[in-house]
Amino acid sequence: MKIIFPAIILALFLAACAPPDTSPDPVAPAIRTKRATFTATATFTATPSPTPTATVTPSPTPTPTVTPTPSPRATPTATISPAPTPDAADRAHRVWRLINQARAQNGFPSLVYNDDLALAAQRHAEDCAQRGYGSHIGSDGADLRTRLLRVGYRRRWATESWAWARSPQRAVAMWLDETPPDDPHRRMLLSPRLKEVGVGVAPGNGGYYFIADFGR
Repeated sequence: MKIIFPAIILALFLAACAPPDTSPDPVAPAIRTKRATFTATATFTATPSPTPTATVTPSPTPTPTVTPTPSPRATPTATISPAPTPDAADRAHRVWRLINQARAQNGFPSLVYNDDLALAAQRHAEDCAQRGYGSHIGSDGADLRTRLLRVGYRRRWATESWAWARSPQRAVAMWLDETPPDDPHRRMLLSPRLKEVGVGVAPGNGGYYFIADFGR
């Protein structure tokens, strides 16, 4: 009994003085590993973005454009003077015959009657009768050349005589009854340069306006 007790004391003393056991614990690592293992399962359900819906903006209904139909333009018509009355036409031709008679008496050839010259002369005679006096200028300011061009007469030379008288005989007599050198109308009627003539006659102021247009 005395021997056993000291042995126990010695064993306890040696155990206390022994260095700690550093050998790995075959169980502890497993425990530590097990404790350290943490499986974090992150569950994230993504909310699906709404499928973009194409917004279709309806095209505006095209409003039909109504293009106004242009009103048809009036086609300009040439101003045509009415044909002279038989009485006026007869007086015009009598003037023409009297002029040719005077030319024949003075040794000059007869003048051919030209319808374009006659038309221009007739229009001017009517213009003079309407305004009440004679002139070589029309009421619109047109001179002889302009008036001839209006009827399509395009000769390089033309001239004109006018008179207010009561008869063709008196009109021609007025042109011929001039004393040289102051005789422009007489020299005109008897000019060798002339080739053709047209005469217009219109009543006015108790007589007639006689217009004789000459050309070559």
